[in-house]
Amino acid sequence: MINLVWELPFPSTELIEMPIIQFTGSKKLSILLKFESEDECAKFSVNFNNVKSFKCTYLDAVDVEMIKTSYDKLITLSSDWLSSVNNISQRVSNQPLELYHYRLFLDEGPCYEVICSEVEICSL
Repeated sequence: MINLVWELPFPSTELIEMPIIQFTGSKKLSILLKFESEDECAKFSVNFNNVKSFKCTYLDAVDVEMIKTSYDKLITLSSDWLSSVNNISQRVSNQPLELYHYRLFLDEGPCYEVICSEVEICSL
């Protein structure tokens, strides 16, 4: 099952630089996005909390399903990867979290995927 979490307010073709990935604090990951259109500039931070796993797939390794489901969108989805991470996390933690598999694909890649407990989108 796929669920839409957030749709980019600008097309990713209007990114003025490659997204910046930051690992901040304990188990936190942020993707910083800077857009520029004819009318305005905008910055957003997609903040993932309680990160358990992360991967980045570049354009030459992306499959069509990734593009169709998450181009310019942050989605959640079910996956074998999520099940595996969830099983391991529950075995080793005395306080298991509800985990989600998030995916965001930007124009010409990369495709970012994160397994974590929550996400926040902030306008900067």
